[in-house]
Amino acid sequence: MDKNKRDEIISAYGARLAALTSPYGRESELPHSKEIIVEALAEAIVYETNSEKLNALERVFLMLDQSVSDAEYVVVQRYEKALADRAVLLGSDSATSANYIKDFAAIAAQMQPIIDRCTAQIVGRTRQLAKLHAIREDVMRRQ
Repeated sequence: MDKNKRDEIISAYGARLAALTSPYGRESELPHSKEIIVEALAEAIVYETNSEKLNALERVFLMLDQSVSDAEYVVVQRYEKALADRAVLLGSDSATSANYIKDFAAIAAQMQPIIDRCTAQIVGRTRQLAKLHAIREDVMRRQ
């Protein structure tokens, strides 16, 4: 991929991340497919010479898998709302607190598979990142 196209893809993805109010986002709102974004980021990681930019590229590379399906995002929103409401509801009367705890447990049970899948995917991306580091070292040695 040429550098201009790669930079456009990464810039659009960065703008999307900057607009997020949660660690999770909708995959459907990514500016390009995950595969295209991965390709652009991987190439940029291999060739980037600025250490600050490289660190930023690596962070957003790992964040990509926190873009979830629209159905999963509904669960994420319910979970985040329940977390935000906890201080108020736990300080309420005992019946309200008990209901909140019961409801939160159900929401957390729905959220757990999403967290587990995202975590597993981030572990896989971390392995990819290690391979990219090896390629990068080889490229830098040849220059």
